[in-house]
Amino acid sequence: MNYKQWIFDDVTPLYIQISNHLKYEILSGRICPGEILPSIRDMAKILQVNPNTIARVYRVLKSDKLIDSVRTNRFLVTQDTMHIDVQKEKVINEICALFLSSMESMGYSTSQVRRILEQCSSKI
Repeated sequence: MNYKQWIFDDVTPLYIQISNHLKYEILSGRICPGEILPSIRDMAKILQVNPNTIARVYRVLKSDKLIDSVRTNRFLVTQDTMHIDVQKEKVINEICALFLSSMESMGYSTSQVRRILEQCSSKI
C-alpha cells in the first residue's frame, strides 16, 4: 500500500481523514482481511504525522471493529469479512443519503437526479 500518495485537507481533522482513507482501503479490499498494518510509529513516519494521531486513528478503526490489535504495536485488519461487508453497505448508504439530500436541497427532482447519474456513469 502506498500511503504516501494520500492527500489531506486543512479543514477536516487529520485523524478523521486518515481513518477514512484506511477505512475505504479496507472496505474496498485494497487492504486485505488479516493484513498487518504498519506500527503506530512506522505509520506516523510514513505519513509524517504525530504518533498520537495514528494511535487515535487506530482506536477509531478498532472501535469500528475494522482492525484488531495483536501483541504490542501490532494491528491487523479484521478477518470477519461479513463485518466488512456490513460496514461497506453502511458507508454506501451514508454516501447516497448525503448525495440525495444535497441534490434535493439544490432543487433537483428524483428524475433529474437519475438523469444526472446516468450521464455521469456513461462517462466512467
